[in-house]
Amino acid sequence: MKRRVYIPIFYEKGVESKALRDVCAGLEEEGVPFSCAEDVSSCAEELGRRAASLSPLEIGVGISVDGTCTVCHEKLPHGSPYLVEKAENGRVLGQNAARLAKGLHLLHIKKG
Repeated sequence: MKRRVYIPIFYEKGVESKALRDVCAGLEEEGVPFSCAEDVSSCAEELGRRAASLSPLEIGVGISVDGTCTVCHEKLPHGSPYLVEKAENGRVLGQNAARLAKGLHLLHIKKG
């Protein structure tokens, strides 16, 4: 039986819809399927870790109401998300989550 490959996105209730749309758009641009689910947590890392624990790719995205987005990998220790960005960089974060899954170089996020 073939497993469905996707990256779960867990987001906190009250997250701005633009932040969620941007992360999803980044994943879509890279051609990696995803699923979205509202979850209860106090931080983006915990959301990302729970998402990663459900992912066949062991990669998950978490978005919290404070505007923090994370990409977590199941094998990384707690307190060590793979990427952490503000929601304004959600599209690039989504692209980088997909690139991580595909084994490609990550995109740089322009600061400033």
